[in-house]
Amino acid sequence: MSSFDFGQQIRTGTLIPAQAWDGNADLTTSDALALNTANDEGVAVVVTTGTVGAGANIEIAFHEGDADDFTPAEANEIDSKYVVTSPEIDDTDNASYVFSIKTSKPYLKVVVSRDGDDAAALAVTGVVGYLANSPA
Repeated sequence: MSSFDFGQQIRTGTLIPAQAWDGNADLTTSDALALNTANDEGVAVVVTTGTVGAGANIEIAFHEGDADDFTPAEANEIDSKYVVTSPEIDDTDNASYVFSIKTSKPYLKVVVSRDGDDAAALAVTGVVGYLANSPA
């Protein structure tokens, strides 16, 4: 492997498919899309936006479980001290936001919510890295 072959050091998965979201109901990772983070040493979640309604205040929460069919709830939300946020999601069109997360359970899901119902186009992708123990 070449020293610049970063692609062999990561694995990606869709957590929330690209969509035009009306903001009325929370978006939650489905069981089929729960990201398996077992044996990986690093997890990043990338939120990309398209057009975002002015004043939209989008929030994202990270949840972990022992199996892919867990239900995100307050009891399994990852504590903010294990999440590096840079920067906060705002109403900027065509932007990317990256969150670095330390997990302790093998499956990750996200919940995207907001106060109100401003529309936003977005997608959420998970990236696991440092695959020494579980190559892609």
